[in-house]
Amino acid sequence: MPKRNNKIKSLPCYEPGQAITGTIKAPDVGGYRLSIPDDPRHGFLPTDHVFQRGERVNVCFIGSDGDRLLLTPAPEVELSKRPRVLRGVAPVKLLCDAFDAFEEGQFSKAYDLAMSMSTDPGAQCLLGKLFEDGSGVEKNLEEAFDWYKLSAEQGVIEAQERLAAFYDLGVGTERNAKEAARWRGLVNEARSVLHE
Repeated sequence: MPKRNNKIKSLPCYEPGQAITGTIKAPDVGGYRLSIPDDPRHGFLPTDHVFQRGERVNVCFIGSDGDRLLLTPAPEVELSKRPRVLRGVAPVKLLCDAFDAFEEGQFSKAYDLAMSMSTDPGAQCLLGKLFEDGSGVEKNLEEAFDWYKLSAEQGVIEAQERLAAFYDLGVGTERNAKEAARWRGLVNEARSVLHE
């Protein structure tokens, strides 16, 4: 009978300032989640510059926070050539322009406007819709799920409804009836408060 190797693989150790190449996996509050080669932990890159899912980025290790690695862009990453997103809640006019563009079928314009303020929960919900439908962008249900989740976590009812449906059907994520019920409960609770 062959011997089994029961050794647990140790996690890579990084020195502060060490260069790493990661891959953008999904937007996160205040930045992006990255996957790091040969490391089960995810990286977090705090930034208000725009990166694309699947993009490989040179970063430097800062430190670790539990099961995530804190990163900063490497000096050779030319941030000045990248668009920036607006921090916090987007100006109402700009958000209205994005939704108006969507309603008028100008999906590329809606996408560009929503991406420019992608830290705003309303813009995040719109990005989820664009990726879910494949309007102005290539259809990507995982990307839609990520945007809806960011928006739902900040209290947008429409995003919470879509998130419940995604969990219920296993769309863009693994099927999870418990999470679907939790989000649906939050939606029902919010709607009952609105109708009081």
